[in-house]
Order: sequence, then C-alpha cells, then structure tokens
Amino acid sequence: MLTAAHVFKLEHRLLNYYKLTRRQLAVLAASVEAQNFQETADRCGITPKTARCHLSNVYRRLGVKSRFGCYRKIEELFDLCS
Repeated sequence: MLTAAHVFKLEHRLLNYYKLTRRQLAVLAASVEAQNFQETADRCGITPKTARCHLSNVYRRLGVKSRFGCYRKIEELFDLCS
C-alpha cells in the first residue's frame, strides 16, 4: 500500500527530475493518505480547490491523467529505486 513515506523517499527525484514544488510534494503526500480533496485540503491547511489545482499540476508533470495513474507512477518509481 502506498503511503506518504513512499512519496518522501522519492523526494529528490520528484523535485529535481519531475520539477515538483515542495508544496506540490506535500499535497501529493497528504493525498495518498486522504480519501478526497477535502481531507487532503484539511491536512495541508488549504482549500479543496487549491488541493485540486496542486494535484492537477502534479499529474501533468508526472505525465498521468488521474489520481490512480499518479499513485501507480509513484509505486513504479519507488520499485525502481528500491
């Protein structure tokens, strides 16, 4: 199961290769353990609309179209780095 720890273990690659911002990385990590945008937003202290915007930018930078695709990409990257 994917956790926020997986995301943070890939921090260097996500920040440097995929050019995510630190805020996008934090929202991505929160979203992994949240059920929806509202919960993600609550964990990050932002609005759900802002959470959705950050995640949309993350998806674009990772070359995926959905939350599911994003999580699969993170799992693949984690498996490659392990």
